[in-house]
Amino acid sequence: RLEWRAEVVGQDLARIRSGQRALVTSNAGTSVEGTVRSIAPTLDPAKRVALVYVDLPGGTDNGGLKAGMYASGQFILGEADGWLVPQTAVVSRDGFNYVFAVSPQGRVLQRKVSLGARQGELVQVLEGVDGEMPLVRAGAGFLNDGDIVRVTRAPAVAASAASAPASAASQP
Repeated sequence: RLEWRAEVVGQDLARIRSGQRALVTSNAGTSVEGTVRSIAPTLDPAKRVALVYVDLPGGTDNGGLKAGMYASGQFILGEADGWLVPQTAVVSRDGFNYVFAVSPQGRVLQRKVSLGARQGELVQVLEGVDGEMPLVRAGAGFLNDGDIVRVTRAPAVAASAASAPASAASQP
């Protein structure tokens, strides 16, 4: 049996359950999915952490992990279906949230949506869009249902000098 013994701080233990999935990454960068087998009943009094035991697949499916290696990981706390759209695509009017879909004829159609989690500048849309029609990304607050729009592509972002690779030259 190959397992990952994760040290988890006490405040995060309440969100971890047996049977949950975990993604374990070795120092070499390979990742493998495991399953939480058990959680230690007590915390280490000095470190204030508890051990969480994660079963990993054996054989060739273990991503190159070996007993005694250091590894880090993430626990999969939850998943939800939905579409991620930029926050700028969502318009709040009269206590409801809307996005504007663009029809093939270039008319915008106001769609009432139900929102979920937020992640940075993105918001999850749980209901109201199906992913088939393109959505207005910017300027949606200035539109009304039925307005005619022209779809344009966002300009490509040029690499800045700071992100360009540096070259070194040596002088004799």
